[in-house]
Amino acid sequence: MSNHIKIAPSVHSDLLGKLAEMKKYHPQQDAPTKAAFILALFDPDSPQNPISTYELYNVVPAPLRHFLGAKDQLLDVDFTDQYPEGQKPLKSQQASATAHPETLAQLIHIPEIAEVKKQGNNLVKVGYVNQMPCPRCACSLAAGHVCTLAIDSSAFDAEWATRRDQEYINMSLKIMEESGTHMIEPQSEVPEWTTGKLPRHRLAGQEIYTNPLSVTEKADIIKGFNAHVQPFNKHTNYTATISIKSRDDFFAIGRQTLTPGIPEDEYFEKLKEQETKYSYTIPPGTALLFALQPHGIDPTEIEIEFDETPAMRDLINILGAGATHIKFPISHDLHHKMQESAEITFRTATHKSDHEEASKEKEYKIYNQLNALKVLKAALGTKLTLEVQPPTPKHDNNAAP
Repeated sequence: MSNHIKIAPSVHSDLLGKLAEMKKYHPQQDAPTKAAFILALFDPDSPQNPISTYELYNVVPAPLRHFLGAKDQLLDVDFTDQYPEGQKPLKSQQASATAHPETLAQLIHIPEIAEVKKQGNNLVKVGYVNQMPCPRCACSLAAGHVCTLAIDSSAFDAEWATRRDQEYINMSLKIMEESGTHMIEPQSEVPEWTTGKLPRHRLAGQEIYTNPLSVTEKADIIKGFNAHVQPFNKHTNYTATISIKSRDDFFAIGRQTLTPGIPEDEYFEKLKEQETKYSYTIPPGTALLFALQPHGIDPTEIEIEFDETPAMRDLINILGAGATHIKFPISHDLHHKMQESAEITFRTATHKSDHEEASKEKEYKIYNQLNALKVLKAALGTKLTLEVQPPTPKHDNNAAP
């Protein structure tokens, strides 16, 4: 039996008030907040009071803050020289070093949310946000089964809205619609849900093992997994694995996954025609963290390993969630360049918004792939393991056949 439920008006008013206060001031950036998000957990049949709420801001992950500062900087999103010849990304892309709150709210609080579920609660997740969610955040809302997203009406006049409105309309809204996340403007509507129609999609392409496994058994699992799981995008064609140092009875493996509810045949083909840095997929490490939710695994306790150098956005999400023990391979040439000089360099660029309220240009520091790696290594120290690949053999064109 399905019941149509609305949040109590007083609770809705309180959550809107909290969001308004969060918008005024970012505690780390000493400035007005660019992105604020509240995740509220409800019992499906009891909308009078949330079981718990989590308040998150856009943040540079703690390990990187010492080197990059608390405000937005840009890191290279793709380590392009890691790709085999002919498989490099078509255009250069960059990723902000800032982790978005819609994603962090889902991942930082995995243990707490799992504990609430253990107490017999069939949770409903409702989000309140002051910015239009980018497609990546829309993917996170879908993966986390957020049933209703209340977007502050001021979001549609913000700088991001004028700069990326087509990606919001063409991608974010489609992702939320297909995955079952209902979008409302909270100044005129109250969040609601139908108990029999809550989003409950399972992320594909992730496998969890909760029995003791030997090193050989794990290697066999990885080999079989890579042989059968097909990636959606060759530029994120890598595998992530997660283990817990203090336990031998937990092992997880995953790859990039299409966002829950998105019909592959319709939208993924359309994406190829779009000039955008976004996609309908969730990168391997991030997707695997979402798969940990039912198990209540604390991201700060995991060790995550990639079989190729991961995308920078994937790493930012993982670091933002609290994971710091990371391992991945890099090319011999890139490692040699890192050894040549420990100096971290960057170039600066300015961005002038077209938004009528913008009073000045924003200046960014942009770190290329080499210096992004130097930042990561300096920030994480021995927690980051870089596996150096053998040098690529040089072919002698004059050698005898």
